[in-house]
Amino acid sequence: MLSALLVLALLSFPSNLLAEGTIQGYVVASDDLRPLPYANVMVVNTPHTVIANLDGRFSIVLPAGRYKLSASLIGYLPKELEDVAVDSGVVLNVTIKLTACVLKLSAITVTPGRFSIMQSDPAGQQTLTREDIESIPQTGEDIYRAVARLPGISSNDFSAKFTVRGGEHEEVLVSLDGLKLFDPFHLKDINGGSLSIIDVKAVGGIDLMTGGFPSQHGGHLSGVLKIASIDPKPEPQTTVGISLMTVRFLTEGQFGDGKLKWLLSARRGYLDIVLDLMNETGADPKYYDVFGKLETALGDAHTLTTSVMGAGDDMFAQEEEDTARTRYDNAYVWQRLNSTFGQKIAAETVWSFSRISHDRIGTNVSVRPVSTSGGAQYSQEQRWHVEDERIFTILGLQQDWYVDVGGHFLSAGFDAKKLDADYDYFNRERLATRTTEVGVISVYDTTLVSVSPEGYEIGLYLSDRFRVASSVTAEIGVRLDRISYTDDWDLSPRASVVYTRTSGSAIRASWGLYHQSQGIHEMDVANGEQVFYRSERSQHRVVGIEHVFPGGLQLRVEGYQKRRSHVRPRWENYSKDVLFFPELEAQKLFLAPESAESKGIEVCLKRDVGTRWSFWSSYSTAWSNESIGGRDVPRNTDQRHTIYTDANYRPSARWRINLAWQFHTGWPYTAEHFIRRPTSGGRYRITTQYGERNAKRFPAYHRLDLRVNRVFNTSTGRLSVFAEVVNLYNQENLRLIEASRSGVDSNGNLIVAETLTEKWLPLLPSIGASWTF
Repeated sequence: MLSALLVLALLSFPSNLLAEGTIQGYVVASDDLRPLPYANVMVVNTPHTVIANLDGRFSIVLPAGRYKLSASLIGYLPKELEDVAVDSGVVLNVTIKLTACVLKLSAITVTPGRFSIMQSDPAGQQTLTREDIESIPQTGEDIYRAVARLPGISSNDFSAKFTVRGGEHEEVLVSLDGLKLFDPFHLKDINGGSLSIIDVKAVGGIDLMTGGFPSQHGGHLSGVLKIASIDPKPEPQTTVGISLMTVRFLTEGQFGDGKLKWLLSARRGYLDIVLDLMNETGADPKYYDVFGKLETALGDAHTLTTSVMGAGDDMFAQEEEDTARTRYDNAYVWQRLNSTFGQKIAAETVWSFSRISHDRIGTNVSVRPVSTSGGAQYSQEQRWHVEDERIFTILGLQQDWYVDVGGHFLSAGFDAKKLDADYDYFNRERLATRTTEVGVISVYDTTLVSVSPEGYEIGLYLSDRFRVASSVTAEIGVRLDRISYTDDWDLSPRASVVYTRTSGSAIRASWGLYHQSQGIHEMDVANGEQVFYRSERSQHRVVGIEHVFPGGLQLRVEGYQKRRSHVRPRWENYSKDVLFFPELEAQKLFLAPESAESKGIEVCLKRDVGTRWSFWSSYSTAWSNESIGGRDVPRNTDQRHTIYTDANYRPSARWRINLAWQFHTGWPYTAEHFIRRPTSGGRYRITTQYGERNAKRFPAYHRLDLRVNRVFNTSTGRLSVFAEVVNLYNQENLRLIEASRSGVDSNGNLIVAETLTEKWLPLLPSIGASWTF
């Protein structure tokens, strides 16, 4: 009740504290003053970005103040207007003149399947602005959950991990400011991670590539998520905030006319405090993350950035006879040197140290009655016990060179890593209890693995981007990867081409081979394995079309096919439940697919021309199968039809209201049934058995989310608040269907008389606020 009253009080706060004005005008060509439709107009250092209409006109409502405007369009030099004053109740008319130019090769997006998020893209690629990201309902204010609404991306309610076009999240290369991150999630025991370790407020921009990515990016089959931290603002600024799951602190600034920049972000989850206040003793989750960077200008041609990142989780959970204690730590230290040599050559060098550790301990103790002469007593007996400790360290050095010369944009580089791992795994599980002459004897199965693999990875690449004609640009590249501990040598040729028109249309196509070796941190010791498998291979074919219609409607259509070979064998549980120790499940199977294939078509529409209403929507149809024993079986990530629709309403600059609806057809699962197993003495016992793998489907999933944002500007700072409701109409989406009770039909056949069902998130309200000063 208190939180609801707080939201109402904030949302009804007097509006006269935030006076507003309007900037409107035209974007025109500097030579003949003709209108330039579809130009991007951005208010620098704010979430406001609009697209000019067919007449080159735009309009933006802003709080009173002074701003910088930036306009860009394919084939024209970007233009900035400094110190634009917005006065309360005043409409300011401006004209932005752009000068025609030949777009640099380095700025042309050749490959399809790319999304530029929270940053201006001179090549006109469809983007999500910072305002879009901050408006989308997202549990825990997590950038991963916002990205998961893009076409080709799939995720579930419990996990921040997303999958790309039928693959697994482990097939996505994730980097922050040039450094590869490993499993960057909190609460990893819940579907692999419920929250990313990256604060959305510290994110300055994202490049997401869902297929056909160039040779610079290797070692992953499905996609690339490149995250860049924010560029610190000139004036020192601090933000403190609180949301459903975390409290946060962020401070940034510059010294010495921008020659020294700094950023520090820290978050701490407080679910453990909330559970204590509710007298819930079954779980005690604690987590934190910290990110900091110091950027120093070394003259006019070099910039050195030193960054650190740390994240930790400590979870205690107890349910009936099960007890679990887990701890996960991530630590990264790296430096990045950006250098320019004249107007045509640039280089980036990154050296790094990474350390990742996992520590899991779990026990199940059963209590059973024991008859004694003194009466009934109880004895405790351990059913299973797990100890799992893993430590991984990575020393890395990578360098990328970019050369613009003679009508060619060349990129080349290397990525070298020294990797060390330590696995210490122990598992003891009771298989049976027998009564003998000497008493009750328990039979146990024990798994013990203690190995310390080490090795190196080296990747080399070369790529050439060049113009075939004035409107056609191609890029051809090749990559060679050597992984010592798997003895892999992988050669990956790739090619892309784009045909562009100044009217706002582009056609892109890409083909390439992609390889991914098993990571040194991915040995499946929990299932007794002590080997690494050879690298997997995927062949991408992607074609995409983009067009901007009169009125500012943006259309994007892509078709793709991914054919995989050398698919890595794996253990898989039949059950879809959330499991702290999945290796203990009795019903599991070993899968060794011969091949796999994913294919689909994605359609995306967006319209945002600075008016009160904007929307974006996407539809995807896809198939993801793997061949096992000569038979095609749907993969766990097979999601045949998907719809995302977001509608945004901005009654003024201080309000943003977003409705987000999603729908997808059900994921596949394997059904249970009951069977009779004979025992001694002519008796039998009833047990469960699984049927044909992934032959059944969950019902379709759908939900509607609502988020309301409001901003208050005062003389001492800026207060931003939001109220959010996930699953507004409280749809019961099933995530688990298991047989729970047997019965007999009229013919005496054994049947499933009752099933156990578990659901995804119910209606879930939340609020949050941040104060910037």
